[in-house]
Amino acid sequence: ASGILQIDGNPAGAVYFDQGQITCARASWIPDIGARLLGALGPGAESPDLLAHADEPDRDIGTFLVQRNRLSVTELAAILRSVIVDTVMALTATDDDAAFISDIRFTSTGTHWAAAFCCQDVHSVLAEAARRAERIARYGLARGTPVRLHEPGHPSAVLTRAQWALACAFDGAASPQDLAWRCGLALYQAIEDIGELIAAGLCLPVPAASPAPPAGPLAEWFGPVPPSAIL
Repeated sequence: ASGILQIDGNPAGAVYFDQGQITCARASWIPDIGARLLGALGPGAESPDLLAHADEPDRDIGTFLVQRNRLSVTELAAILRSVIVDTVMALTATDDDAAFISDIRFTSTGTHWAAAFCCQDVHSVLAEAARRAERIARYGLARGTPVRLHEPGHPSAVLTRAQWALACAFDGAASPQDLAWRCGLALYQAIEDIGELIAAGLCLPVPAASPAPPAGPLAEWFGPVPPSAIL
């Protein structure tokens, strides 16, 4: 079928289909295409206002970025697939007590510009969503749990670019969901990377109703702008 599957509830979302293939998806819990593009393009990205409406079906930001060599077709397709998997996880693979569905409907009209760059097999997307959901479940970290920096018991650590960006954004109040939006990462990636930082002793979940402690020496490691090199 071709059309749009719309889901009302928490999270709310929509999945676009073209002859049975998923071309685009969105959910209210996860960073949208615009946020993901800002995260991928970095400080030199086009105007945030330009990318802010990338989710709109008739706003072909993909062709604009590819023609200007800001992203390759392969890079754009990978981001779009990641958004689709992130959406499917939010809509189908969550055990969040706040989640509910109030209505589901399918309309046979409507296409999305992303179809020119991304057509994903449903079974492949569901399989990847299940694998990633199983992987992040081992961390036991809820999307809404704030995290803060923690002084490790060792003098150094090795972080990926995404982990560094997340650590730079820790403020004791932001949750994995907040940080995913802020850093332009998939929610599943933010949870997994933060889970690894917790395992390494570099951050801790903030207990409910517990104020964040004052910044310690570790805070000096992280500036407001993540470095471009992978550490």
